Amino acid sequence: MKVFPQNPRYVATAGIEREVNLWKATDDGKLENVWKAKNVPNNYLDLRVPVHVTDLQFAPVSIESSVESNAAASVEVKPAKIVVSTLYKHFRVYDITGGKRQPVVSVEVGEMPLKRVSLSPDGSHAVVTDTTGSAIQVSVDTGARVGAYRGFAGAVTDLTCVDAVNLDESTGLLLTVGIDRFLRIFERDGKRRLLHKIYLKHRLHSLTIDESYVPEAAPMDEKSKKKARFARYQKDIPVDEEEDDQFWARMQAATASDDEEAENEAGDDDNDGGEDEIIVEAPPPLQKAKGKSLPSIGKAKKAASPAEKKRKRA
Repeated sequence: MKVFPQNPRYVATAGIEREVNLWKATDDGKLENVWKAKNVPNNYLDLRVPVHVTDLQFAPVSIESSVESNAAASVEVKPAKIVVSTLYKHFRVYDITGGKRQPVVSVEVGEMPLKRVSLSPDGSHAVVTDTTGSAIQVSVDTGARVGAYRGFAGAVTDLTCVDAVNLDESTGLLLTVGIDRFLRIFERDGKRRLLHKIYLKHRLHSLTIDESYVPEAAPMDEKSKKKARFARYQKDIPVDEEEDDQFWARMQAATASDDEEAENEAGDDDNDGGEDEIIVEAPPPLQKAKGKSLPSIGKAKKAASPAEKKRKRA
């Protein structure tokens, strides 16, 4: 069951062997059935197509800009389209205002049963998910596949399409939660990149967006405050371009004079009449090669004493 966001008096219901029904709450507190869907024709075997709606969404209705603000308050906004996903891989679009009870678009998406569906704020595209973790973007007008989102580990239990406003730019986002305990934020269009991935510890089954929330500015530490004060100080100081050029010219002249002095000192050292000091390096030590022994060097014989010489003669 889903409530029409633009007019809470309208409610849509569907389910197992229950076609989509549109109800309206009357002033006396009763529900009036204002529209009921009809099943698609039989398949190629002339068998009835089973009905099992897993999710449904109302397409947004735009109010004409020509209507004045005071008159718009008295105009009752009625649902125009309803999109559904089924357990039998069907994505369907019902046009309520056209007077047709059968879906104007009915296509098979993917290879597994569909679980959730979410519409973009302008109602031009929808994102459907299945029981194995696939998220596919399709066109509401034709049912054609537009793109896919990657990176899921398990089924996606809920998803929402929103427009994030950042300064003067508006970025389309897709938020998803699943049984893998992650909240993921994707680019809804373009390359559909994964922007954020947040672990939330529990198996997640539902997602709700608070569009009225405005985050407060984070408190600044001392370092950030100093940087902000320095930036404001630099902005307030007027810059004299002529004085700046003169400063850099003096710096270049000072650098050039230092280089000349260094070259003159080097030249004086070369012209000095003193003798150059000769440095003789010691030969490297012998190293033992693999499988070879170093040549043996005999020890110097010690001279015999006179007592030893007499002993030998005797």
